[in-house]
Amino acid sequence: MGVKINSIFFLVAIILCFGFHTTQAVTTCMMAKCSAGFVCRDDPIKGAQCVRQDPVATCDLVDCASGFRCVDDPVNGAQCVKDIATCAATSCPVGYSCVEDAVEGAKCYIQQVTTCLTVKCSAGYVCKDDPVNGASCVKDAPLVTTCLTVKCSAGYVCKDDPIRGASCVRDVPTCASTSCPVGYSCVEDAVEGAKCFKPQVTTCLTVKCSAGFVCKDDPIKGASCVKEAIPPTITCKNVRCPRKCLDTPKGPKCI
Repeated sequence: MGVKINSIFFLVAIILCFGFHTTQAVTTCMMAKCSAGFVCRDDPIKGAQCVRQDPVATCDLVDCASGFRCVDDPVNGAQCVKDIATCAATSCPVGYSCVEDAVEGAKCYIQQVTTCLTVKCSAGYVCKDDPVNGASCVKDAPLVTTCLTVKCSAGYVCKDDPIRGASCVRDVPTCASTSCPVGYSCVEDAVEGAKCFKPQVTTCLTVKCSAGFVCKDDPIKGASCVKEAIPPTITCKNVRCPRKCLDTPKGPKCI
């Protein structure tokens, strides 16, 4: 009996000495409900805490610097972000699509389209590449002549037409290969080809300038009004006389 009592006292002593090591569960915001005007914040040690919710600024009260625009954030309040282009305000060339980059804004990029290298058409159809819409199968048309097999007479050149075939047209100069004199412009005539002509320009005979301006003719740009130059005033300070100089309304005079 005495041994049993001693064992019990020994156990109690160990428990009192080392204590009970238990883990206490902490509350989280999933279980907490805060009053109006307060929001819940999780704390790994203290558990969920209700703290007063500070009002957030709105774009009505924020003035952003040049090159930035204001964006309302319901949590962090109004934020000034870089004002970059959007696809809504960007017009891309034909065959391009718009994508919005978070840093650089709207960008135009060319779409990846299929080509005849990967398209197989049914019998009676041929593949036709299109840089915008991609490859497509069209009905096989009869072969047309090309300039590779056509020889034109002197004074004529061959011109390919994908529908009508090659044809010989009169060899006339174009503005791309014609150099006109200074002051002349080039125009292409359907029959005779490129021609150099002198544009009609205005002259000082028909131009009237305001006070303080004078007319100046230019054979290329035409007449224009330029500010009238004021001649320098000559006084006795600019004249050396043998004896004495006198300033008069008509200029300096030696006496």
